[in-house]
Amino acid sequence: MAYEGKNDFKAAHEAFTKAVETPAPDCQRLQDAFDARARVGAKVGPPELVRDDLTKCVSIDKTTPIGKDCADRLAKMK
Repeated sequence: MAYEGKNDFKAAHEAFTKAVETPAPDCQRLQDAFDARARVGAKVGPPELVRDDLTKCVSIDKTTPIGKDCADRLAKMK
């Protein structure tokens, strides 16, 4: 999040990727991290990767405020 705050979106995307792409199963449930990676990914990455992160965010729990926000952003992409 510090990289994002400094507008270093590439470094932020890499940091969020390291957080979620580990063999630890709990890391696959970090809804905040998928949301954040989608947010910064929209600034540095291809839309299909942003879509994948938003989809994962929603699949974790679509009833949380973050899940609802991810679902709204995903719907706007379609």
